[in-house]
Amino acid sequence: LRVNDAACQVMGVPAEALVGRFYPETVADSEHSRGFLGHLREVAETGRPLRYESFTSAPALNREHAWSIEMWPLRDHSGEPTAVALSAFDSSDQYWARRRLALLNEATTAIGTTLDVVRTAEEMVELLVPQYADFASVDLLDWVLGADEPPTIPDGGVELRRVAHGSTREGSPGAAVKVGDTHVYQPSAPPARALREGRAVVAHAGEPDFVQWLAERNERSPDGRPYRQGVHSMIAVPLRARGTRLGVAVCIRMAHPDDYGPDDAVFAEELGSRAAVCVDNARRFARERSTAHALQHSLLPRRLPGQAAVDVAHRYLPSGSLAGIGGDWFDVIPLSGSRVALVV
Repeated sequence: LRVNDAACQVMGVPAEALVGRFYPETVADSEHSRGFLGHLREVAETGRPLRYESFTSAPALNREHAWSIEMWPLRDHSGEPTAVALSAFDSSDQYWARRRLALLNEATTAIGTTLDVVRTAEEMVELLVPQYADFASVDLLDWVLGADEPPTIPDGGVELRRVAHGSTREGSPGAAVKVGDTHVYQPSAPPARALREGRAVVAHAGEPDFVQWLAERNERSPDGRPYRQGVHSMIAVPLRARGTRLGVAVCIRMAHPDDYGPDDAVFAEELGSRAAVCVDNARRFARERSTAHALQHSLLPRRLPGQAAVDVAHRYLPSGSLAGIGGDWFDVIPLSGSRVALVV
C-alpha cells in the first residue's frame, strides 16, 4: 500500500513498481522472500507483532546486508487487524562485528594446537577461509624456520617464504607462490608495506598499489592462470610477537561482495598478533628442542675406555617422544680383576 524512498532505494525499483501489487510479484522467489512473506502472514493471522533478523543481499547496494525487521498489525476503530506495517533496520555493522568477535574467540582454540610453525600457519589459514576471505596465505621470514636471530627489515623489497595458503576454489587455490618457495615483494606491495610499517594495509581494485600488486602476481602465476576478474579487495597484516616481525598474512576477497574496511584492519591486526604469538612459541620450542638435543649429544662419550674383558660396540638412538627422554646415557667402566661394568 505504501513504501518510503529508502526502501525503494534498497530494492532498486521505483515506488510505482511496488504499490498496488501483491508482494510475491515484486520479488524473485528465494528463501528470504518466502520467509518474509511467511512472517507477514503470521502477523496478519495472529495479530501479534514480530521481530527477527535476516541476512540477504540488497540489489541496489551490491553487497550483503543484515536486517533487523519489525512487523506489527494495524487495526481499525473496532480493533480488528486490517494491515501489517513493517520497518527494517540495516544492522550489518553490528552483524559483522559479532562475526569478527566470534572468529577471534574461535582463534583462541583453533590456532596454536601444536608446537609446529607450519601447522600453526595452516590453522590460521583454515580459520580465515572461507569465513573472512576467499584466499589467504601466510609467508614467513626465513629465519623463523631456522635457528638464526632475526635480521633487520630492509627498506626495499622483502623476501618471504610461503608456508601455508588456502582458497575457496577447489583445485585452484589461486596461489602464485608454491608452499615452500620464496618470493621477493617489492617495496610498494601491500605485504612489504605491512611488514615494514607494522600495521595492516588494505587495498582495493583501482588503487595504484592494488593494480601493481595484482600485475606482479599475474606475472608469476603458475600455468598462466592470472586473476582476470573478481578480485576486488585485499588486506595484508604483519605477524609480530614480542616486538619481533615474523612474516605477513594476506587475505583476498573475490566472492565476498564487501570490500575490506577499517574495522577489518583492526580485526586482522588482533588476529595476526594472536597467531604470531603461537608461531613464535612454536619457533622458540623448535629452537630450544634443537639446543637440548645438541646438549644431549655433547654429553655422550666420544670414545669408550680401553679394556681387555670384552669387545664393545655402541649406538645412540634418541627417544621418539616430544620430551626427548629415553636412553640418553651409556658408559663402559673398567674394573679390577679383568671385569667391566656396562651401564645404560
